[in-house]
Amino acid sequence: MKLTYPNYNSNILNIAATLASFLGCKNNHPKLDAIKRELDKGYKNVVFICFDGLGIHQLKTHLKRDDFLRRHIVSEITSVFPSTTTNATSTLYTATPPSSHGWFAWSLYFECKGQVIELFKDKDFFTGQDIDKNFLPTRLPKTPYYATNEIKNNNYISPNGYQVNEIQPPFCSHNLPLENSYHFKNLAEHFKYLSYICNKKGKQFVFCYNPKPDNHMHIYGVKNQSTKNLIATINSTVENFIKTHSDTLVIITADHGQADANVYFNLHKDDVLKNLLATPLYGDKRSVFLKLDKSCADTFTQTKIKLKCHIQTNYKNQIVLLCINYLIEKGVFGVSNSEHFNLLGDFVLVPANDNAELLISDECSMHKGAHSGLHEKEMLVPLIILSNKE
Repeated sequence: MKLTYPNYNSNILNIAATLASFLGCKNNHPKLDAIKRELDKGYKNVVFICFDGLGIHQLKTHLKRDDFLRRHIVSEITSVFPSTTTNATSTLYTATPPSSHGWFAWSLYFECKGQVIELFKDKDFFTGQDIDKNFLPTRLPKTPYYATNEIKNNNYISPNGYQVNEIQPPFCSHNLPLENSYHFKNLAEHFKYLSYICNKKGKQFVFCYNPKPDNHMHIYGVKNQSTKNLIATINSTVENFIKTHSDTLVIITADHGQADANVYFNLHKDDVLKNLLATPLYGDKRSVFLKLDKSCADTFTQTKIKLKCHIQTNYKNQIVLLCINYLIEKGVFGVSNSEHFNLLGDFVLVPANDNAELLISDECSMHKGAHSGLHEKEMLVPLIILSNKE
């Protein structure tokens, strides 16, 4: 399998960085000229929407070339790695790379607690017990760029005069005052709130996150007819919104894509693998982190050799073993120096093919649609720019 790595000159990070800079928030990451040119036109409304899982693969599978969303793809850009919602939406929220925010995966091992923690649920991954709600905000603080002090201290109005708003599903926290933060139950309600905001007086900036089609594809798969119907509905809903809202710029991307899964590796039943590790397995369904025992240098070297031999012998051509230090040096997580890199362990396992999931506990469900690895189906997402301004 050809691995598709993040390109931080053409990445979801660059969308967030461009919008953060537009709102007057300090940001040193490269900006995207295609978005800057549109922003310079001075729209009354600027809307950003992340449709979770709506990658290039999904759009090309279910929409024709001349369908609205496909017709307005400006470029194909990369997600972050791991290509998972925890990591990617944190990048989109904060306008920083994974190396800065540290929310790398669905679950991470924290040595200070001796636990694998589900980041979005504040729970011990293996026991399901709640952890201290203040732990993650202290250990991995995460503030959306549109709610930073530059904006907050100005009544959530940007220096260039945009009222900042957010629209998200109920399981997301309110980052703004309630009068500027909206929770929706379905796609129609999402766009009802969006219309309401865009029809208000004055300039409006709206950050939107929609969990579809990702949660749908996990259950039914990417190529399922119901997925096709859902993406067609998203396409028509966006098209109707654009037609009825002038002087409004809409920028759309996905946090990652997905691929259909039908092969499942029960890594939690691999006792040889687990005996080589200092911690439980953790991470995501297509990116599993391995932390080896470093208590003895000689033992550590031997363990690395045993690990490589075990993966090559037992999962040859099916699972790829990648060294974390190699990925750090390659810039896969962003900058090469971060206090958060200790959360990544020593190696990460990714499936060699696009159709496999790596299961790390008996409780792991077998998804029909999967992501978090390095295949182009999960790594390539669209930059879509829409407006009906002359």
